[in-house]
Amino acid sequence: MRLPPPLPSKNGRNQGEQPQQQEPVKKLPPPPPKVNAKELALQQLESAAQKWTTQRQTVIKLLEEMILELNDVHEKSSIARVGGRGSSLAGFGVATAGVVLAVPTGGLSLLAVLPGLAGT
Repeated sequence: MRLPPPLPSKNGRNQGEQPQQQEPVKKLPPPPPKVNAKELALQQLESAAQKWTTQRQTVIKLLEEMILELNDVHEKSSIARVGGRGSSLAGFGVATAGVVLAVPTGGLSLLAVLPGLAGT
């Protein structure tokens, strides 16, 4: 037959038990300050607006860089186009002169026209 456990004494311990040390009381952090729902919404809106502004400034910088690069490519292609037109006019002049001078040179001037015809 088993004996029931000993009854606690007036100080809350069972008879024969050693007294236990109590843990020190921990201080709780102060409660967070009360924030109004409107103030919180306003803070979130301001934060979102600031992020939006920063992103837009980044996009604007990228677009400006692209504009500069496109202008540079356009300028170089315009120079090449003018050079190509100049060489076309020179080739047309040589071909015309070769045809006009064909009669006095006995057809030898047509040799200057043949490379121009072969290139087209």
